[in-house]
Amino acid sequence: MKLFNKSHSKNSEWYFPGGKDLQMESGSNASLEMFKDNPLDSLAREICQNSLDAGIEGSNKPVRVEFTSFKVKAENIPGYLELRYEIIDKAMKQWPNEQKTMSMLRKMDRILKNKFVNVLKISDYNTTGLRKEN
Repeated sequence: MKLFNKSHSKNSEWYFPGGKDLQMESGSNASLEMFKDNPLDSLAREICQNSLDAGIEGSNKPVRVEFTSFKVKAENIPGYLELRYEIIDKAMKQWPNEQKTMSMLRKMDRILKNKFVNVLKISDYNTTGLRKEN
């Protein structure tokens, strides 16, 4: 399942599959705090564990996880204008007294003002992928 399907039109959009029992969380979320000390190690460990948990039962093919980093022009990010000029602003209005969240949002805003943005693409293979019930 793709989260972004880059078409040849300027109307490319992000696709976020529904999630079970999702709720709004601030930047002070305890689950985020546990990743703070070693974020790259924590990210790699969490991603690999999730992919291993989603391995296809009975398959003799190993689960494979691929990390690829590259830069894209900020303006080529799907929904760039909406993200930069609407979404971040609305999020800031939602969390005005939440310092950690505001700090994260200000950092996102600074990053989006750059000409290029670093992207980390994470792909897994030989897994079930996302399922509606998850």
